[in-house]
Amino acid sequence: MSTAVYLHGRGLVCGIGADLNQAVSAIRERRIEATPIRLPDDSTRPYFQIPNPTAANWRCRIEQTIDQAIHEAGVAHLIDSPLIIASSCLNIGEIIETGEFPAGYISFAEHIQSHLGWRGTVQLIPVACTAAMQAILLAKNIIEHGMYNDVVILGIELANNVTTGGFASMQLLSHSHSQPLGAQRDGMVLGEAVGAIHLSTKPTRWQIIGAANIVSGADPTGAAPAAVHEVVQRALRHSSLSAKQIDLIKLQATGSPQGDINELDGLAQTFSPMPPLTTFKHLVGHTLGASGMVELILLTACLEQAVAPYYDYDCDEGLPHRLHHEPPKANHILSIILGFGGEHAAIVVKDCHEAANDV
Repeated sequence: MSTAVYLHGRGLVCGIGADLNQAVSAIRERRIEATPIRLPDDSTRPYFQIPNPTAANWRCRIEQTIDQAIHEAGVAHLIDSPLIIASSCLNIGEIIETGEFPAGYISFAEHIQSHLGWRGTVQLIPVACTAAMQAILLAKNIIEHGMYNDVVILGIELANNVTTGGFASMQLLSHSHSQPLGAQRDGMVLGEAVGAIHLSTKPTRWQIIGAANIVSGADPTGAAPAAVHEVVQRALRHSSLSAKQIDLIKLQATGSPQGDINELDGLAQTFSPMPPLTTFKHLVGHTLGASGMVELILLTACLEQAVAPYYDYDCDEGLPHRLHHEPPKANHILSIILGFGGEHAAIVVKDCHEAANDV
């Protein structure tokens, strides 16, 4: 029997809050608004950017935000444990700012290791949107196989012109407002975030009971219905759960006109009836490689405080399913992240507090 894995400390710095409590309060009080970011062609797009007027440069800014997340998560004492860093953009912002190209991408992890004085093994997962989800899966395997009792994960994405300009040039960014499953959805809105979580063998409210990751070549730009179905099936098997035991699904749902349809089509192959659906992309932005962790942090914190994501736009009546407006009670939660390169990842989380109340 494998060792159980639990979610311990959480830390989050993002475009809607300098810490997790600020972010949840912003959702509860419905005071969220993206700000414009200027692209290389001098046009603008909405963006959820972390305010940080005191940082002298990109390197200082990344160090400050990492320190904030590490402090809030309470993991500074775990410097002999493994550290997994998940990021899509790495330090491209610093490269643009300084014009200096490092010898290899591993320099990003080396910089963070040196800054934190981390003595444990440091691993870097530099892939697209599922990076943090893959980090959670790796950390879960490390703990389940008895290699370590504690693993720390950092998810890091800060703004840079290359990434934002690239998404804009592919016409994937909304000009106005992210609207997952919305009637007027026209693309995603990006966001910055640095998150930290601590996974451990010590029991807490939230247990990671299943995880899966697959890559499909059916549609290398995003979600493929068959691949969504397959990754969900694998995550359920890993969790020893049936589809009927899932009480809530946290969608990828970026607001892509076709991507939202493909995701729902894939889920419909597994779930009937469909559990309540929720998403965070319209509130915090798509934080790319950090998104799997950022949205897990927000989801668990919102459930603890009975705060539900709000949707200030009209839903698409042509879609077979709608987003849930009330904070549901959920024993078992499925969280999905999809990305470029045909990446599909899913984790299943158990709320041990709710499960105990139902006994």
